[in-house]
Amino acid sequence: MLTRFFVSLVCLAVLCGHAWASDVQPAVGDEAPELGNVNWLHNEPEISSLEELRGDVVLIERWGTNCPPCLRYLPQLQQTWEQNRDNGLHVFAFEVQNSSESDISELVNRMNLTFPIASGGASAYRARGIPAAWLIGVDGKVVFAGNPLRGLSSVLREELSKVRYPGLGLSEVEREVQGAAQQFVNGQYGRARSQAQRVLDRGERVSDAAREQAEHILGRIASIAERRFNRAEELEESRHYLDAYEIYESIAADFRREEEGDRASERMREMDRDEEIKKEMEADEQLRRIRDRLSDEPDERELMGVLPALRTFMNRYEGTRAAEDVERLIEEAR
Repeated sequence: MLTRFFVSLVCLAVLCGHAWASDVQPAVGDEAPELGNVNWLHNEPEISSLEELRGDVVLIERWGTNCPPCLRYLPQLQQTWEQNRDNGLHVFAFEVQNSSESDISELVNRMNLTFPIASGGASAYRARGIPAAWLIGVDGKVVFAGNPLRGLSSVLREELSKVRYPGLGLSEVEREVQGAAQQFVNGQYGRARSQAQRVLDRGERVSDAAREQAEHILGRIASIAERRFNRAEELEESRHYLDAYEIYESIAADFRREEEGDRASERMREMDRDEEIKKEMEADEQLRRIRDRLSDEPDERELMGVLPALRTFMNRYEGTRAAEDVERLIEEAR
């Protein structure tokens, strides 16, 4: 108890001191530096390159598991993320108190945090205290730097109002490209590709800017498909087949009647024909149902209540990755 008291006291006095604008780097008006190599622990983002995210708004947060002001702010950050994630907001949160991965994971699960969270990283973003935040505007420059509890909300609302095409990486487009840009925002990548290609097919009858923007849209669409396929293949390698299957489903839907959609659909059919993979996916589906029976913060009695179901699960799906995971968790809990 005394140790916990002193940890909290130190946190309040030093580690969780207020981050004033004069104490943070980069400062307002600076070009935002890239994040560098990041150890993502939860909700790894599809895109984390700030250059690729131009035209959207990025909120970078430094926080700690032993920082009371940080913990009070996290639910507000989660709400901000949920309300604006489809409007061009990206949130990247970096735990900077060297907490263990298990401690970070416990907090993430308990608070139902769904934005990307990393352990350490983003060393170019420095502050004397935490919580500290940087808001990066549509032009790639810092528009807020400091304590997120002091003035961030109004700046965020203003900057989000400037987002025209969330996820595209362009804040403005020529008239000839507006149709393709809007189809991209709507997730209709096949239609966006067709319209962008028609702009290029017009050759010199369109401006250089329009051609560059059309090429940008085509490149962004190809990049999205490539990242999704790469992620699905990584999940397959680790035997997380159900998660991979769901990614293929999203590709098939977003790239309907396109080569990528056909490729994803074919892989889904192959997985459906593979008895071993089907068993792995069924095991994951059943394990999800067991987890849904638990509260966000299950006590020992609640965990004991699902233990028989877990043992039955392990016997039924012996040899699957999910059963191995459950067996390992039970052993660790003893």
